[in-house]
Amino acid sequence: MNWNNLELPDNPYYQDNAVLIYHGDCREILPQLPKVDLVLTDMPYEDVNFGWLDDCFGLLRDAGSCYVITDYRSVAELKLTLDGLGIFRNWIVWCYRGIARRGSFFQRNHDDVLFYTKSNDYTWNQPYEPPSESTMKRWGKYADKEGNIPLDKLTPSMRKRHKSMSIRETRMRDWWVDIPVVGYGEAPTGKLHDYQKPTALIERIISASSNEGDLILDPFLGSGTTAYCAKKLNRKCIGIEIEERYAEIAAKRCCQSVMNFDPLKERRR
Repeated sequence: MNWNNLELPDNPYYQDNAVLIYHGDCREILPQLPKVDLVLTDMPYEDVNFGWLDDCFGLLRDAGSCYVITDYRSVAELKLTLDGLGIFRNWIVWCYRGIARRGSFFQRNHDDVLFYTKSNDYTWNQPYEPPSESTMKRWGKYADKEGNIPLDKLTPSMRKRHKSMSIRETRMRDWWVDIPVVGYGEAPTGKLHDYQKPTALIERIISASSNEGDLILDPFLGSGTTAYCAKKLNRKCIGIEIEERYAEIAAKRCCQSVMNFDPLKERRR
């Protein structure tokens, strides 16, 4: 895909062969953009004005998907809005450890990721996860190198139900507990944005719902994680960021010539 072959708004804040960043209000810029294969964004959590979603779904190709990350402050209203725009696929719960908060309530240590598609014929690259710890503890000692378990190790009732059994990787669930937040497991001293998402989370979504060469849109780009991951995974990305400070940080993260980018220095500015 060549940027020159697309009708795009003038004067991007940053441009390279894989990333376009626009500084401004997404509600003004979205109507000027071309069709995309994937919308992936971490929205402002307390904003329940979802007019921008109409434009995003209007830009999605028929095989496209939309993922919106939010939390308890707006997830109910967001789902009702998305139900009227696309086809529901998953309500993913991303669980993580964080700083304990005082208060008479259960600790809030998860974000919600709502996954919708434009049609029933959509891009999907099945992700897998390793067998559970309990499965490995129970059956791992019997498994061969391919994960197959001899039938004589199964219980009589299991032998009646299974001609074979293995403990290979399984289809990934919608409950993710293996990705730490930025500041705990990734870039512990170099967090660039208060709501910055880990690259592992964004890469998982991009890999599942797009192919190399596809075009991804993030209307709330923040510190640029979506664009950075898209470029790393050989996709293209258009990002929009209303705060110039973060548009600058996103551009620096995506610029291959700035390999000595210092998150600590940016954080102190």
